Amino acid sequence: PLSFEERLKQQKMQALANGIMDAAVSAQMERLRKDAEQSPYWLDRWQTAILRAVDEFESHMIKDAGDWHIGSISMACALDYIRFRHADLNWMDHCPKTHDWYQTVIQKDIMIKTDPRQ
Repeated sequence: PLSFEERLKQQKMQALANGIMDAAVSAQMERLRKDAEQSPYWLDRWQTAILRAVDEFESHMIKDAGDWHIGSISMACALDYIRFRHADLNWMDHCPKTHDWYQTVIQKDIMIKTDPRQ
């Protein structure tokens, strides 16, 4: 069993990844609308939220992402979704430590086997 502090770290990381996914899916849905119906305001707001969240992960949580747990799995999946659906969003240069961590975790067998692009 996990200590309260360890469980809290994992749950906070998972919640942050969920927030990234909420913003990323919302932005993707907005992009699917006709050009005249798209809202540049909301697209910018969601992209800003994603970048802030990735920055938060790098600044305060990446040290706790070394182990494979619900938080690190969630973050890896959120970053992979951004790479897949929002390739133009430059989070990799914005957060190089997160990019290095991501490059390591996408080599895990489970990430390769569950990649829908394969």
